[in-house]
Amino acid sequence: LGVTHKGRIPSLTQIVPVYSEEGIMDIKELVGEPKQGAVSTMLEFLISQLPHEWEIFAQNEGMHPTELYEDIVQGASKVRQDKVREWASHRAQSVIRTVNGAAH
Repeated sequence: LGVTHKGRIPSLTQIVPVYSEEGIMDIKELVGEPKQGAVSTMLEFLISQLPHEWEIFAQNEGMHPTELYEDIVQGASKVRQDKVREWASHRAQSVIRTVNGAAH
C-alpha cells in the first residue's frame, strides 16, 4: 500500500480549518455599522491598510478610489458590489484565498 508505482499520481487532500467563515464577505459586513468598539467599517479598515491596492482596483473599475468607495456605500450595482466583496474577501479572509489557490 505504501509503495508508489510508476505512473501513479498520489492523492492530494487539503484541510481548511474554518469555523463559521463565509467564502465571500457580505456587503453589509463590509459597509454596515462598525463592530463593537471599532471606529471604522471593515471596508474602511481594509482600504486604510492597503491603499495602493484599493487605488489599483478603483482604476481598473474606471473610478477614483474615493468615488468608488462612495458608490459602494450608497448602494452600487450588484456587479460592482460583488467585485468589491471579492476584492475585500481576498484580503481579509483565509477561506477564499485557500479555495482559490487550490482551484487554480
